[in-house]
Amino acid sequence: MPSQKSSDSEGTQKQNSNPVKNFLLGASLSGILIFAYLSLSVDMTYGSLAAVETWRLAVAIAVPIACGLLAVFFKDRAIAWLSQIFESANFPF
Repeated sequence: MPSQKSSDSEGTQKQNSNPVKNFLLGASLSGILIFAYLSLSVDMTYGSLAAVETWRLAVAIAVPIACGLLAVFFKDRAIAWLSQIFESANFPF
């Protein structure tokens, strides 16, 4: 029995140690939130995406990249934190 538990924990560690998967999870979870809020703000003001200022677009691109890098370094904690934020966001759709 003890050998079975250790092999399960090793499999879990190997599964969560993939940095590309962690980056993509972190970037996609935060990117969906940023895109939703950005598109809703453009829709609410009856403007277009071209009317959004350059620095706001730069932040909208930089935040998912930063969250992806945090997910690479902090692994499960960062992904769980981003998942919790994603679940608690109150989208109107």
